[in-house]
Amino acid sequence: MSPPQPAGGGHEHCFPFRGELEDDESQAEWRELCQAVVHEARAKHYTSVGGDLASLVHLERLDVSANEMDRFQPGARADALQILQAYSNRFASLGTLPGLPEARFLGFGFNELSALPADLGRRCPNLASLDLAFNHLLSLDDVVACLRKCRKLKQVFLAGNPCSLLPNYRVRLVTQLPALETVDDAEVTAAEREEYVLPEGGFKEDLDGFVTIEVTLKSLAGLPAPEGADSAPNSRPGTGKKDEKRKSIKKDKKKDDEGEPAAAPRPDPAKEGCYVDLLVVGAPPETKARTARLFWRPSPVNAARKVEDGVLPPPPVAARLRVPATVELRDGLKFRGLLVSVLKATPPTAEAVADHAAAVKAREADGDAPEPGDAPAERFDVVAATTVPLHSLLEPQFGADIPGNSDREQIKLVEAAKLDFNGDFLASLEPPPEDGAAEPDKKRSKPRGTITVVVRLNPGDDD
Repeated sequence: MSPPQPAGGGHEHCFPFRGELEDDESQAEWRELCQAVVHEARAKHYTSVGGDLASLVHLERLDVSANEMDRFQPGARADALQILQAYSNRFASLGTLPGLPEARFLGFGFNELSALPADLGRRCPNLASLDLAFNHLLSLDDVVACLRKCRKLKQVFLAGNPCSLLPNYRVRLVTQLPALETVDDAEVTAAEREEYVLPEGGFKEDLDGFVTIEVTLKSLAGLPAPEGADSAPNSRPGTGKKDEKRKSIKKDKKKDDEGEPAAAPRPDPAKEGCYVDLLVVGAPPETKARTARLFWRPSPVNAARKVEDGVLPPPPVAARLRVPATVELRDGLKFRGLLVSVLKATPPTAEAVADHAAAVKAREADGDAPEPGDAPAERFDVVAATTVPLHSLLEPQFGADIPGNSDREQIKLVEAAKLDFNGDFLASLEPPPEDGAAEPDKKRSKPRGTITVVVRLNPGDDD
């Protein structure tokens, strides 16, 4: 039976729709539907489940996915229904969900659910499997409180909800819902049941609703440096040739007693350097994290960490973002990724330092003590940026430690991306033409910067 098209004045476009049954064909279709055991009504533009559902007394399996449904109408019972699939609709609440005494499976993934009815276990007393993946569920406490009343629940799918990104998400489900056999399509193992223990009072980090994303720069390469800049302790910008002066300095730093490489030198704040800013696109700007200061050189971070001239290059640089577990974070991970910005840090000029010293001296003369850390600020310029995909972090395996592993090794996401350099910065690298001279035949080749990051979700404090 063909569904009616929704009218502009708004009659309800609901399933099932008995209509007026004005012709024999419509009556035959309705009789056939009333006898159906399995029925599919996908992508029909239905907006709700209507009260006539109670007439489908033989219906055991119903698929109304990919519609525009947001509620169940009064009287929409289905006493024989065992499987209900309502994926990719517009349900923001299940408050109108009727009693489904025989329901074994409910599929409401990819909706907009922000909460679950507290009496879900009463409405669906035989519920064994529940798929709520990629909804808007924020509070894991509320989810657990609801599911604890579903006495026969064996499988639950919550991946893609903001609450599934929280620390100890799987641990909490396994320990507080001991009847579960599968969480997010991964079997609950005997090792997990033995290993996972819920501390008295719960996990402290679960209470604040924040997610920690650790980003380690495994490599950062291809940064152009202006010719003549004293920027790299082990290579000359733009040439790749060793600087003999730096080479001799490194040899002096080499340990003579054991022949071990000397520690990596620290970046000199009086010279050019760089930082890397990290922000999940869509997350609050204040959650941005910045790395420690790095040398300004073609390869500020070297993944190989090869000893050159007796000096060990600096290790990979890590920063942690602490972000609220919200729908915006989930969508940022899924659709947008991690914004990586490379900032060039230029120390203040001698004139700026002198002006600052004069200002401090004037304040002291007036009896004002200098504030701690008061110093002329270096200038920051964004010279390159890229976006690193993070959608894989929504997969369940990235949110949990491997059960039974004594070292608590966590799965890591490794991603590489090309850097997009700022046009003004590239223009600044070109030497200015001399007065009256023609434009050079060859311009400086465009740099090919790359960055590789290693990402972990909610790493432990001791890692």
